[in-house]
Amino acid sequence: MFKQIWRKTLFDQKISLLIWIISLMAMSLLVMFMFPAISEQGDAMDQMMAAFPTEMIELFYGGAVESVTSPIGWLNVELYGLLIPFTLIIYGIGNGTYTIAGEEKNKTLELLVTSPISRIRLALEKYFALILGMLAILFSLTAFMSIFNGFFELDVKPITFFVGGVEVFTLALFYTSIGFALGTATGNRGLSMGITYAITIFSYLWNGFGGLIESIESTTNLSPFYHYSGLESQGSGVNLVEVIVVFLLSISFVMISIAIFNKRDIGT
Repeated sequence: MFKQIWRKTLFDQKISLLIWIISLMAMSLLVMFMFPAISEQGDAMDQMMAAFPTEMIELFYGGAVESVTSPIGWLNVELYGLLIPFTLIIYGIGNGTYTIAGEEKNKTLELLVTSPISRIRLALEKYFALILGMLAILFSLTAFMSIFNGFFELDVKPITFFVGGVEVFTLALFYTSIGFALGTATGNRGLSMGITYAITIFSYLWNGFGGLIESIESTTNLSPFYHYSGLESQGSGVNLVEVIVVFLLSISFVMISIAIFNKRDIGT
């Protein structure tokens, strides 16, 4: 029997985690495989992208695109602009809202809270397992991209993928923590998931439409997506201030929800 809840949680998710990892690797492999053919198009692809307004590019591709025929530009358009961040966000929200609220609905949480472990420790270990699952997905993908991108004429440095992974994790952690907090505080997974997805989509669109609607342009920096940059060809540093701010906000949401969970009636 597992003495730590987080170990048991990860053990129970081993098959689903493997599926998430393999699926992302497969999509990434396909994108890398396409790059040599795209790079041969030269200016034609860049001219096609240039025909779109800058604001529309940022909305539909998750940010500004330098050159779609460059390795960084191609990977941002196809992977790091939207696909990888939203994949990890979906994983985080889905598991975050289930970890307490889902077990409560399935009546398995009652057994856990009657064991000799405090509710606070139970929730913290569940949250810890959630973070480890996200890190396992990102670490596996980052290692895969770092090793195999050179085989497809991309030749992107591993540090670039590492920094991109930190960017993805920081963004996903924020929305995952909101989902976990709502599920833990309310015990209603469906409602928590719906609200968290709504917040995610709203904040993404708020940032995307900021360049199109002058009245909200000055407020787009309130959206976490405004600060997300994906892969960057210039520089390889992580903005520690942004990471710390997101981490503190995420922990604040989680700690408030755990305090509520520690007091509320779950029907035991």
